[in-house]
Amino acid sequence: MSLALSSLLKARWFRFGLLALVATFLMLALLTYVLVDTRKVASVASSAVQKYTGRTLTINGSIRLKLFPHLSIVAQDVSLGNASWATDPVMTKADEVSLNLDWMPLLHDQIAIKEVTLRGVTLNLQSAPAGQTVAGNWVFSPVESATPKSSNGAAAFNLELIQLTDATIQVRDGKGVLKQSVIVDQMTGSLTDTQVDFAGRIRWQQQAIDLKGRLGNQSNMPLDLVLDVQSEKIDLKSTALDKGTQGPAARNQRWVFSPESLGFDALPLLNGQITATVKSLVLPNGAVLPDLALQATLSPASNGVLTLNKFKTGFGGGVIKADGKVTAYSTMRPQVLLRGHAQGFTVEKVLAQGRAGMKSSDFQGGAGEFAFNLNGSGVSLRDLASGAHGEVQISVGPAKASNAFVNASGDFLVSLLDAINPLRKNLDYAQLDCAVAYLPMQSGLVTIAQSIGVETDRLNVVLDGQVNLRNEAVNIKIYPKEKSGLTTGVNPAGLVQINGTLRNPTLGVNKAGVVKQAATVGLAVFTAGISLAAQNVASVATRSSPCQNVLKPWASIDGGLSP
Repeated sequence: MSLALSSLLKARWFRFGLLALVATFLMLALLTYVLVDTRKVASVASSAVQKYTGRTLTINGSIRLKLFPHLSIVAQDVSLGNASWATDPVMTKADEVSLNLDWMPLLHDQIAIKEVTLRGVTLNLQSAPAGQTVAGNWVFSPVESATPKSSNGAAAFNLELIQLTDATIQVRDGKGVLKQSVIVDQMTGSLTDTQVDFAGRIRWQQQAIDLKGRLGNQSNMPLDLVLDVQSEKIDLKSTALDKGTQGPAARNQRWVFSPESLGFDALPLLNGQITATVKSLVLPNGAVLPDLALQATLSPASNGVLTLNKFKTGFGGGVIKADGKVTAYSTMRPQVLLRGHAQGFTVEKVLAQGRAGMKSSDFQGGAGEFAFNLNGSGVSLRDLASGAHGEVQISVGPAKASNAFVNASGDFLVSLLDAINPLRKNLDYAQLDCAVAYLPMQSGLVTIAQSIGVETDRLNVVLDGQVNLRNEAVNIKIYPKEKSGLTTGVNPAGLVQINGTLRNPTLGVNKAGVVKQAATVGLAVFTAGISLAAQNVASVATRSSPCQNVLKPWASIDGGLSP
């Protein structure tokens, strides 16, 4: 019986305890409603925003008190005013704003707001137009005299955490043209007086990207940004197709180097440090760059300076590294310097990486090395190419290409190879022993002073001439020689040269070669063919590899970028 009585007492105490807990909760809830004036909280928030930004916070919807999961004031349809010169009437608009309150200050008739949660947000960022003294609408004008106070003088607004869900960020240039739009699935920011540390996930063109970093803001100063970007895959090809475009080359059939703007002017004037790691970057032409790693810095000095500290990605089974700088990028004549070095790749794998559907038997081998060091000025590839200075060098080792692959490369290439080597058509494969090129350029003029050489199993070929990148005009003479030296003295291939433009090259006649060979044949008539025999013997005795004595030291090309 004593056991039953003990159990009954425990059950009663449990019920009494539960009732007491419920009563306490109800009293606390009632006390909360008594202590919390929702309109007062909204007024405190509006005053704090006015103080720190100089902009007006407007609450167009309802305001209600919420107890779970936090004690919160929830406001609907909230907006923040924009700069007077901005295109959009509001800088920020939110479907719902939740202000989380501390319990204890309420007992002392104080309101302390430390956390804000926003849902359904639209954020409009815009660079300032010419004539403005600020960088953009993100630069605020604090009103120091509007310091909000609680009833006993204690500070009432001390925001430490902000959470975004389902937000859209729109970026406009100084003329109000929309340049970019990003959706924020989820983002959390920890705030101090001058900066916010953030982390979360966004979607750009429906592609998930993880972000982490810091954003600092001081009055009348450019933004200070530290950003780390991580993504499994970013597909630029699909985004180009979504916009109904096939890329600059397709829209500008006349030029290889597009006259369309590269968009340097869309870069904001800020202090920034950006790192990015992307497992797979798909370029607009479909080529894939694996294991991309990038480090860059931005500076507002001298009308904007972008420094590419590091660029590294997989390239044809090897790796390519690059660095560079763009200065004055917010002007009409930015200066661009870029250098790079690719090693450990094969042409076979490069073609497979950039050409979908290629068979493994189409092209085999071709171990290579490639370096460049270039500079120019302008806002488009055409501008940069027209005044380019610097040098490019490439070396390719033994390789084998099927005739089917060569024949599918275009009528011009087929005609050119047939002219150089008429016997090519009888072979299943073309055998390449080596190919080298050293291409210096000055003010957009590429000089080829017998600095392109190719060796096959049957021929040695040397190229001589120039390419004018200003008008993309081509004038290259081709000098092939059979390795056996058993020529007739009149080699039709020696009469070939390439004219036209980079976009539309044509085969022409090397007039100097015609005169030279005509003189040789004429001499042979008077010497009963002795001169032709002597010429054949000389060709065997003096022939040298076109791949030799062409290449410069690699460190002289890339400035020591790679060992």
